Amino acid sequence: MTTEPWALIDGDERHAANPKTWGMPSQRERLALKEGAVVKVGFQFPLPKGGERLWYRVVKVGEGPTFDLKLMNEPLGPCPETVTVETKHILSIWDGPVPD
Repeated sequence: MTTEPWALIDGDERHAANPKTWGMPSQRERLALKEGAVVKVGFQFPLPKGGERLWYRVVKVGEGPTFDLKLMNEPLGPCPETVTVETKHILSIWDGPVPD
């Protein structure tokens, strides 16, 4: 079994601990996501690297629901090109024309 050099940030947990400073899209907005939507996902790395938040495109909506995502920008840390997440991992939803 391989251990990834990162862990997904649980946005619901962070928001519950810091509601005034950690904004999140509503559960309803996250459940309404469709293929092609662009979302922000956060990764936590071992210290001293910290973490990183990146934009991903939804390529498939699965059961649960889960979302299969494809990276849209260049990471600084060891982030995956593709990743499957739950609604709690979606930190933000792109609001505007979706970039190519």
